[in-house]
Amino acid sequence: MPDQARERASGLASGNLLQLIKRITGKRESEFGDIILGGYAPLPEEVQWQAALLETPLKLAFPCPKIEARSSGAERKMLYKLCAFEDLEISHGFGVSLPTPPVNAPTVTPEILIVPGLGFGVGGERLGRGK
Repeated sequence: MPDQARERASGLASGNLLQLIKRITGKRESEFGDIILGGYAPLPEEVQWQAALLETPLKLAFPCPKIEARSSGAERKMLYKLCAFEDLEISHGFGVSLPTPPVNAPTVTPEILIVPGLGFGVGGERLGRGK
């Protein structure tokens, strides 16, 4: 996506996202302080969804590249770590450079999850990334 088109899409997406969070939670922006929003940090070529949210009191959480096994035979789960967008670090796992939270950041459970992408399959899987 060309830079100018991506910037326009990013502005629209982040503004729409802010309105959607208000609708989902029934809260005003000033009341967002107790909401944990989980999100995959967008790669440079993806829509930058976080732009409008950086000025809100939302708590942001990002996935840690490690998946935790609970116990023998139990379901595995992805870990989310509380982290400001500007504190993300670049991790070089999975054959790509990914923005990830610091390892020592607190683990949390997001109430709302944002997954940026260019397209999704009928099963909800993100197309074009990974296997």
